[in-house]
Amino acid sequence: MIELREKLNLGGSWTLVTDPENRGIQEHWFESPPQEETIPVDVPAVWDLWIPDYDGVGWYYHSFELP
Repeated sequence: MIELREKLNLGGSWTLVTDPENRGIQEHWFESPPQEETIPVDVPAVWDLWIPDYDGVGWYYHSFELP
């Protein structure tokens, strides 16, 4: 028997925050992004399109509702 599931496309407009000092976990960025230095990005894509010379941690944020 084939199991059918709904799919949710998460592509589109997201927010990216760079974390060069790797503070995000300690400062609980997973709960909400810091307000400064957010970069609007389109997903799917790599962040090199918006910040080509950055090597470090990045946090993506996006809100959506589950059906």
